[in-house]
Amino acid sequence: QHLNSFEYYVDLLKNNKHNDKEKVLKTTNELNDMLHKFNIDENERSQFIGCLLVALNNNLKYSKDLSTKELLNRIKEKLQEKIGDDTQNKKEKIDSLIKILDSQNIQQLKFEKGIYELYNLLEVIDSNLIPYINDKTNKGEDLLNLFFTTFNKYVGKKDKNQAFTPTHITDFMAEIVDLSWNSNVLDPTCGSGAFLVQAMTIMLHHENAVGNEEVRRKIKSNQIFGIEVEKKAFGLATTNMLIHDDGKSNVILS
Repeated sequence: QHLNSFEYYVDLLKNNKHNDKEKVLKTTNELNDMLHKFNIDENERSQFIGCLLVALNNNLKYSKDLSTKELLNRIKEKLQEKIGDDTQNKKEKIDSLIKILDSQNIQQLKFEKGIYELYNLLEVIDSNLIPYINDKTNKGEDLLNLFFTTFNKYVGKKDKNQAFTPTHITDFMAEIVDLSWNSNVLDPTCGSGAFLVQAMTIMLHHENAVGNEEVRRKIKSNQIFGIEVEKKAFGLATTNMLIHDDGKSNVILS
């Protein structure tokens, strides 16, 4: 038996989130429809929405009084806080996220009387997604996987030289390598991080990890390693790991 930190038990009692796959899928489709309406390119959507989710999970303050530029600056600050100063490839990770937020279509999200496009995206995520993913549970980790891969299925379609491994293949690969709570995982061509996240989720499901925050923290920060040479894919992997509360993962651009 083991005891977690006092903060862990406080969070456990105060956490009113519950996992709802149907609601998550419905909200994911709603967000994708909104992004299409707002003219956000398919190749930017998963990373962009991932950035908004990470910022909101780290206490982003937002309102209709803030312009698109002001909101994006606040989101950038939250991402930099989450990545932290002791993160490997800190500059590359921040640059890859800032690049998405600085894209022309995102910068031009409408902010005018009665039309608050970026605010509306944040509100949908905050109200219709975050309460339905309890990321302190294993099922919540699975729902985060589902959410990100649903957006990510469009990435690379326009690039004839790039194709990410399908989710069912990464899931199968993670299952057959007999992972345990104390495994170390390296993906030398990690792409969007799908295999790393699935491997991490299996490790977090292990009986020695369930409910043990110290073991879970170690798995996320010290036992997952990825290498990616392509900048867009590296940005996706960084966002994917941040979504899973792993801003200090050992994913490098090389």
